[in-house]
Amino acid sequence: MNVRNINAARLYETTVRISWQSDDSTDEVSVSWTDSPDGRSGPAGECFVSGRTWVDIRGLEPSTRYYFTLRAKDKTLGKTAERLVPLEGTFNFRDLGGYKTEDGFRVKWGRIFRSDNLANLTPRDHRTLQSMNLKLICDFRSSSEVRHTPDSIPDNGRIEYLHLPMILGTVDAVEAMKRIEKKDLDWLTPSYMTDGYLKNIEHSADRWAVVIQRLIQDQDPLVFHCSAGKDRTGICAGLILLALGVPKETVLFDHGLSNHYLEAFLPRVYRYFESLGLDTDRLDPYLSAPREAMLCVLEHIHASYGSVSAYLKQKAEIDQEQIETLKNSLLEQNDA
Repeated sequence: MNVRNINAARLYETTVRISWQSDDSTDEVSVSWTDSPDGRSGPAGECFVSGRTWVDIRGLEPSTRYYFTLRAKDKTLGKTAERLVPLEGTFNFRDLGGYKTEDGFRVKWGRIFRSDNLANLTPRDHRTLQSMNLKLICDFRSSSEVRHTPDSIPDNGRIEYLHLPMILGTVDAVEAMKRIEKKDLDWLTPSYMTDGYLKNIEHSADRWAVVIQRLIQDQDPLVFHCSAGKDRTGICAGLILLALGVPKETVLFDHGLSNHYLEAFLPRVYRYFESLGLDTDRLDPYLSAPREAMLCVLEHIHASYGSVSAYLKQKAEIDQEQIETLKNSLLEQNDA
């Protein structure tokens, strides 16, 4: 039995729907779930399905992250988890696991996370992060952004915080908001976002290097983030995925997911700007994850360095041997 497009989607706080596609839905499928991405803790539950290609898993603990495995006749058909981690204090905290590489492997679930800022994490969110065994937070925001909205981190000392400051373009998010509120938009040119992405590629490689080195050295999950989790964070995610062998179109897809998750957050931002009499169309590129900016990054890396591996070696001092170690740590055989 072969399945494809296995997906996990939260329906309610304690219910997740697992769905998949199959040429034959008559065979019985086992769906098991655990709070450990590698399954070491053993299954928390299991159910059996036949005659359809979906099942709703109910009664899940809201503060626990779950990973789901499909099997049939003792054969593993595939694994999945929710892409978006349902935290109360974030809107763009998500797992980079599950993406397929060009050579037949898959990024492990539960190892690499990307996010918007963590300033509004709740006590339940803290429990969720601890259940995920998260051990490192890499914060790409500027010093003024951090002072304005510092991350809320569990105070038990189990999660390390690492500040790797950078800005996108010429102003950070705090200064940008002040200028927007004053209706000063001269800095927000049509090329502002693309120019900022390319600037980060050329001048922030030492920060990407720290994240990649920690992924190489440590076996524990980490998250990297900026303010909205779309630009600085998007570049870092793209570089890691490309280094692992994930195709360019998948990288662009992952980058664009920020726009999907921003949909729930942006309406009140737009209402606020409209109340100031601002033309929100002018702000659209700044408030989105622009595909054209990421595409320019990919084209620039190819034209200037030849490959992401060459870029990382020249700009971040990450050599091919280290990239192979990264792959060995973060990739697994693709079952489906």
